[in-house]
Order: sequence, then C-alpha cells, then structure tokens
Amino acid sequence: MLPLTLATNPLKLYEYFACGHPVVSSPLPEILEFGTWCTWREPVEFVAQLEFAMEENNPQAAHSRRKLAERESWAARCGTLAAHLESENARAGIAQVLAG
Repeated sequence: MLPLTLATNPLKLYEYFACGHPVVSSPLPEILEFGTWCTWREPVEFVAQLEFAMEENNPQAAHSRRKLAERESWAARCGTLAAHLESENARAGIAQVLAG
C-alpha cells in the first residue's frame, strides 16, 4: 500500500457506523483500533466476509455501531478539544497566579 493510503482515516467508516452497518475493510492502520467492529481477512476471504456482513441482522450490533459513531462524531471531538483547551487555560491561569 502507498504511504498516503496507510495514513488515511476513512470517514466512510464513521458514516457506516452511524447507520449501524457492519464494516469489512482492508487492515488500514487507522482501522485497526476498531478491530472488534470491523472485519477484515486475507483477500481470499474478503468476499465471504462481505456476504456475511450483508446478511447480518443483529439490532444490538447495529446499535453498538451507532453509539461508536456518536463517540467519534465532530461534536464529540470538539467537546474533547474544548475540554483540553479549558484545562490548558486553567493551567496557564494558575501559572500566572504563581508567577505573579
């Protein structure tokens, strides 16, 4: 695989999760953390995994995938960033008080 491909974080992954769909993918580094949520196999098994995913009818698994997508949403990411910035601002404020 090309270096650009290996560095890709596919947005479709989160879109499919948001819809509750199962995912079959090549083992990209950014997808490996979702190993329990994505299936991938050797190329000879790829089609079989696709067929299995197409036949899946598991409402609990679909619900779990939607919850995972919520955790990875832009709103959740912005919340994490805002909390980090607040923490850094608070730390900077304490440093100013101590230095002052």
